[in-house]
Amino acid sequence: MMHDYHSKWSVFISYITILRLLNGIIAGVAAVCAIILSQPQEIHYDTMVYVILAATFVSSHAMILNDVADREEDKINAPHRPIPSGKISVKTAVIYSIIIGLIA
Repeated sequence: MMHDYHSKWSVFISYITILRLLNGIIAGVAAVCAIILSQPQEIHYDTMVYVILAATFVSSHAMILNDVADREEDKINAPHRPIPSGKISVKTAVIYSIIIGLIA
């Protein structure tokens, strides 16, 4: 049985890319816009930061679980992604998702 070797750097980058941070940041900004539109007289900037962080982590949690669920499709359509490429195992991705969800 042949094992693929992945450099530590490429595995590290996979842990970042599986989060899809841009999607989470966009979700956070949308949530902040909703807060501003609903309460324009009371803008608390610390709350805005927490909302962006929470939305980013919730979105990232969902993205990881989506990658786990779609792993068979991704073997064909996106073999470069972290799970189908073997850089992150399914078990590790689920644990990572739980940690990200708890942080959220």
